[in-house]
Amino acid sequence: MKTLLDEYMTDFVILTAICTDDGEGGQKTAYSESESFQATIRHDKTKQKQSAEQESTDSSYTIVTEKSVILNFPMLVKSVFDGACFRITSDFSNVPPDSSSLDMRKVSAEKIILPEE
Repeated sequence: MKTLLDEYMTDFVILTAICTDDGEGGQKTAYSESESFQATIRHDKTKQKQSAEQESTDSSYTIVTEKSVILNFPMLVKSVFDGACFRITSDFSNVPPDSSSLDMRKVSAEKIILPEE
């Protein structure tokens, strides 16, 4: 049975960093898409969250997934819909109790811009 939450789920992918020598003693980092999953994302637009976000002291996005999807700090994920990238800023401990019928967990995230290759 499809739930209301399922209606809002969109496709995401986990990004994996690949570091290579740049030929000058440094490194270049590229990102490859790996595991895909479905999630919904919410941007907290309260005044407290917005001011904390401007001061870079708080994450203002919440990502909700199925319980089987494990997202941890500092994993990177990307929305397939619009290409927006997010860094997970919390652990995966926010799950309903086993007695709950809700198949979901949530993590906090911040929106990031990956450097161009």
